[in-house]
Amino acid sequence: AGPNTFTVGATAQNVTGGSAADTVNIINSASGTIDLGAGSNIINIANTFNISAATIAATSGTYALNFTDATSSITVSAAQLTGANSVTESSDGPKTVSLSDALTSYTVDADIDIINLANAVNDITLVNGSQRVNGGSNADTITSAGGAINLSTGAGADTLKFTQDQLAAATVSGGTESDTVIITAASTAIVDADFTNFTTVEVLQLTGASTAVLGTEAKQAGFSTIKTGDGNTDLTITDPGGFPVTIDASAMDAPDTLTIRGT
Repeated sequence: AGPNTFTVGATAQNVTGGSAADTVNIINSASGTIDLGAGSNIINIANTFNISAATIAATSGTYALNFTDATSSITVSAAQLTGANSVTESSDGPKTVSLSDALTSYTVDADIDIINLANAVNDITLVNGSQRVNGGSNADTITSAGGAINLSTGAGADTLKFTQDQLAAATVSGGTESDTVIITAASTAIVDADFTNFTTVEVLQLTGASTAVLGTEAKQAGFSTIKTGDGNTDLTITDPGGFPVTIDASAMDAPDTLTIRGT
């Protein structure tokens, strides 16, 4: 029955919910089993706690993970995060989620401001223009939502996906291995200034028939290889100090035309 309210104060405590919407208040790190029943259940998590070792389920119901503190940082497992119906907050403020294991095919909830990925192969999609991602030591794939996102990828050969209109507002710091920026749609509007806030990224991959004018900013971003898309491609290299770059046109078909200009 219920609804019920439980408080988990000891690390290994277990909770068994009822058939209505239950509330679980976690005021310590948790490693027990939280087995909720039907209804729209809420798990309130206080700042700094690590609940990644806990097992959370909502049989025939749902659960939301809710930040209770204005400034809050919690550690969760990928199963806990992807299993949640939503991530919410009781009050406005910066919210940080750190992952204990690989997170795949996950769209980051809008109430998560900073996400720290585990040292695993991760694949996430952002949803608003103010989110920050700190990558792990393996190959991550991150898809932008536009806006002033901030990506710091760490080690690993990472893949960062943008449309052309999302590039200029983003801040990107690649890691110690070869990172690829993919422009996911054909564009004739790619310009050097798009990459002003990019550093230590090595490969720029275009899509379809595209035009790009690249120079000082693309050079300082770290690009050493440009991969064309499958379509007519027009590249202009404008850096007067020299911009040594390899053009990989292997995606182009026989009828396609590659034009390269230098100034």
